[in-house]
Amino acid sequence: MLAIRVEEDDREICIALAGGVGEMDSSELLHAWEAVAQRRGQRQVRIDLHAVTHSDKTGARALSNIYAQTNARLMVGYGTPEAEILALEVMYGQEDGPLFHEREWMAMEMD
Repeated sequence: MLAIRVEEDDREICIALAGGVGEMDSSELLHAWEAVAQRRGQRQVRIDLHAVTHSDKTGARALSNIYAQTNARLMVGYGTPEAEILALEVMYGQEDGPLFHEREWMAMEMD
């Protein structure tokens, strides 16, 4: 389950995600983004991923769409390894690229 928290000020909009960013949750994420995008103006967008525990192709694609529209700052802090991989995949990776394969490898190691 994905929890989405939005915080705003005059300079920035922060979308903080916690839990899983997967197929079932990506529509919720995109719906939240649509509401934020309407009032964004010129403000910077920051997406806080430090509490993301897992994601899939659909979730990564949803975040990639937001990133492509905004060049958002992706924050992982001292988050989970999954959050770091997701951030890299959103910025640089492709579904069939090396970062996606790294995610598959990590999932096998965690089992």
